[in-house]
Amino acid sequence: MPKKKRSSQLLNMKNVLRISQVIIIILSTFLLQLCKKEKEEVPTLTTTAVTDIKETSATSGGTFISEGSGTIIVRGVCWSTGNLPTTSDYKTELESGEGNFTSNMYSLNPATTYYVRAYARSNVGTGYGMAQSFTTKQGQAPTAITLPATNLGLNSATLNCEINSNYLATTFTFECGITTSYGKVVTPTSNWVPNYLRIRSAIINGLTEGTIYHYRVKAVNQLGTTFGSDVTFTTSNTQISDPIFNPDLTYGSITDAENNTYKTILIGTQTWMAQNLRTTKFNDGTNIPLLTDSYTWENTYVPFYIWYNNDPSTYKAVYGALYNFYAVYTGKLCPTGWHVPTDTEWTILTDYLGGESVAGGKLKEKGTTHWSPPNSGTTNESGFSALPGSYFLYTDEFFSIGKSGWWWSSTLNNDPYYTTYNGWNRFIDSDNINITKSNFGGFIGLPVRCVKNN
Repeated sequence: MPKKKRSSQLLNMKNVLRISQVIIIILSTFLLQLCKKEKEEVPTLTTTAVTDIKETSATSGGTFISEGSGTIIVRGVCWSTGNLPTTSDYKTELESGEGNFTSNMYSLNPATTYYVRAYARSNVGTGYGMAQSFTTKQGQAPTAITLPATNLGLNSATLNCEINSNYLATTFTFECGITTSYGKVVTPTSNWVPNYLRIRSAIINGLTEGTIYHYRVKAVNQLGTTFGSDVTFTTSNTQISDPIFNPDLTYGSITDAENNTYKTILIGTQTWMAQNLRTTKFNDGTNIPLLTDSYTWENTYVPFYIWYNNDPSTYKAVYGALYNFYAVYTGKLCPTGWHVPTDTEWTILTDYLGGESVAGGKLKEKGTTHWSPPNSGTTNESGFSALPGSYFLYTDEFFSIGKSGWWWSSTLNNDPYYTTYNGWNRFIDSDNINITKSNFGGFIGLPVRCVKNN
């Protein structure tokens, strides 16, 4: 065989061998990857039967058949009204762990059919159990109980009830009048009703003093209307007693821009008003806006004042007005030559009287004419004559007069957590002799005491 031909054949054989080697490498890689994929298994599990089914909640879980070839990252249940829920629907997420698990589903709708599947996700993938169906309980008509009226003024009262929505959207109102025919409907500013018994209230104004009234609560949801029992109350026919000052001390006086006159008292090096401010004018003569709507009060960042229970004829003379912090922060609330005390000035006062643990008793009016019992340990030796004027919350709630007294400082709380004005204040309770530093948002209504400029 010629030498040239033999060389050509050898070259061809070498090429065939090279190609064969490449093919073997490719096939080997493919087979290895195929084997690897065959070994990668997602978790397999079953969905446990649904138990503890209520109007808005239920419990299910999962039983593992195999945790697969990967590491479990998260497990739980997923649910929807469709028959094949996935983790893109509502779900719970439990920490990774070994063995079977249970999980609670919340915020369900009453009388609704749901489907739930257990799931487990590993680094390989997500496995699901078979879907289980269940139907939440239907719910029922609301529960509504009329409670005794409170804060009985000359022309106002607070109507109270205990109410439960029983898991369905519920609204409530009060019916009130001089007979059981009622005639007047009182709608609370906040009509939210929870899924448990809770006391709710509304203020009624425009009443006649010394008059017997009937009222009841009415609650409505899609399954029915519930009326509470009839309850009667009688509006007051006498003014609230005047404050009781310390007879052993000498008081001065100051008049505001509206010609209201207040007693004053020297305590240490400071001269304080001995009565709560009740002006409706700034010291430059301009009017302070009166606001009675709690929604506007919460969402308007300008000065306002309000009367307790929106009833100045009953509460103004003794307890004064409730001002938001925006009114305080104007610097124009007190009479000329006076100002709302700073946080430091409150501290000077309490330190002079022995500190926060005892100063409250030395500041409070003696007895239980205005303060709720026991009000023990109270001396009013300072002459400050603190009264339990309470405060107004933006949820249309006036907290009960008699239990606590609150007063603004003019010092802003600069904590960056608060995105709107937030001011420091002081409060005293009826059941101890402390005075406590606190802070409130600018929309809360508190009483004010003024202190004389140095």
